[in-house]
Amino acid sequence: MFLLLSGVLAVVVWQTGVHLPRSPGHAPSPLDVRGGPLIEGWVRWDAGWYVVVVRDGYFYIPGAQSSIAFFPAYPVAMWAAAKVIGDPVWAGMAVTWTSGLAVALLFGHWCRDRLAPAAATTAVVLLLSFPYAWFLYGSIYADALFLAAVLASFALLERDRPWLAGLAGAVATAARPGGHRPGRRPAGASTRAPGGAASVERPLAVPHRRAPRRGTGP
Repeated sequence: MFLLLSGVLAVVVWQTGVHLPRSPGHAPSPLDVRGGPLIEGWVRWDAGWYVVVVRDGYFYIPGAQSSIAFFPAYPVAMWAAAKVIGDPVWAGMAVTWTSGLAVALLFGHWCRDRLAPAAATTAVVLLLSFPYAWFLYGSIYADALFLAAVLASFALLERDRPWLAGLAGAVATAARPGGHRPGRRPAGASTRAPGGAASVERPLAVPHRRAPRRGTGP
């Protein structure tokens, strides 16, 4: 499913880059992206900030938009991938796509452990086809890495790997900001790192059982 949608979206991005007009204020010139219309649809809005961080490092200008607003885990992963690939834009796409594939595999495994086969398949299809799943397939945003790290943290914690779970949770925490206004804490928001709630509640939790393979379940 993930591979199929990756191919479909790659064609959509390519064709929109070729045939649809660009917004001068928000679209890079094809000459600024190695690959031009083939990939420039993945390089939008905050993607430019991540590329700037990888190329030039962080900066801060008082009273102006600055790159320090973007957490470091994703740019570090882009930087490492760029050492191999040679281009930060393609590196960002590779990090996102690889993280998206990890999300699909981890979430699918989690669902199969808890749900009947039909329900598990439905859950994975809904996740991968949800409109915001766009950020799992190549868009240069940190969301895919964040979600992959969160899922990995919970999966490792359930397998009694607390230190590795904490490491994955730290990556998730360093991947993406919370997204709320300074000075205000959203209702119900947690200040704990990913996996923190599970680690606190785990001693009281009843071990889960695999869903029955026959029937539809409750």
